[in-house]
Amino acid sequence: MKENVLSVYKKARLLFQDWLSEEEDLIGFEFGTVKAPGLSDLDLGVIIKEGGRISNQELTNALESFPSKISRVMNGGTLMIFKENNFKQINYIDDINVTFFNNDTFELSLPSNNERDFIGIIQIIEWLPERIAKIEKEIVNPLKNTKRLIGFYYSLCYTLEKIIYYTGSSEELTEFINKTKNLRKNWINNTPKMNNAALKSIEKTYLKVCYNAIIRFSEFVRSSNLIFDKYNWSDIFINYNLHSNVNLQYKKAFQYSDFVSHEDNKLKILVPIEFLSSYILYSHSNSVLGNKIRKRFITKGFNVDLITDAINPNIKHVLDIRENVFSEMFDFIYSNEINRGLYKFGWYLND
Repeated sequence: MKENVLSVYKKARLLFQDWLSEEEDLIGFEFGTVKAPGLSDLDLGVIIKEGGRISNQELTNALESFPSKISRVMNGGTLMIFKENNFKQINYIDDINVTFFNNDTFELSLPSNNERDFIGIIQIIEWLPERIAKIEKEIVNPLKNTKRLIGFYYSLCYTLEKIIYYTGSSEELTEFINKTKNLRKNWINNTPKMNNAALKSIEKTYLKVCYNAIIRFSEFVRSSNLIFDKYNWSDIFINYNLHSNVNLQYKKAFQYSDFVSHEDNKLKILVPIEFLSSYILYSHSNSVLGNKIRKRFITKGFNVDLITDAINPNIKHVLDIRENVFSEMFDFIYSNEINRGLYKFGWYLND
């Protein structure tokens, strides 16, 4: 059975190679590996060669001809599109293993060990609320996609592992990670009844795990002087519209019972100031993306310069690099009206 499932991925990769053979200015690649056949999505992307002659219309036409059989194996995922100079900086954005197609090679910029530590901290700040939002929206979706939901839980585990790396061992986080990985690993061989029971167990505990993880990591950030706790943050109001119906709202202290709430088809997640800091800094940019992020903030009694002054210079250095990469990627996709393929902030293309 496993061999039959694996053949689906193999056929999709061969189709992708055939599609690439018609596009000499595109370098194709796969993110990561298929570790859980039947559950894992196929994550694919293309890099536009520097100096390539492909026009915007030719690129659009190529994307329109992208085989639907590949898209189905990607499970709703999007073919990521990068310019060469932006992709070189991908290690400042994410932790990815890349396999290139058609014997192509590509050299990436490598952050220093010190930069890597701060990149990991920023990833937690940005990823954890976003993972919660995706899981919550899928749980309440009448057409819930179980495969996608397990993928979100698995992605959450990666963030929790990073939190353990920075804050030390946690029996609660480790237990959740192990349960999720075991479900994913044994999904094909388990009976539906066993899988449903395991999935319900994960769903029952995940939100409390996330709440404790956010509090735990926030305490680490402050005790490490990464976000200097020298302002009276309790006197301000900040709401960030992360997605169309997802809001991150700052609150200095909050209980688990108030952590996540649904009202009028909108999701609100309460977070400490640390979990808004990167978006606040991105909003300070004069780029197209910066302007769009800024418009999604509602604030009272708050000045963006406060958070700029409060952030450790080493983190700000990495945030500045990320902001530049995000802005350039967004500008390329947005200005050329491609309207797809953005690695992050793709939900703002239609603003």
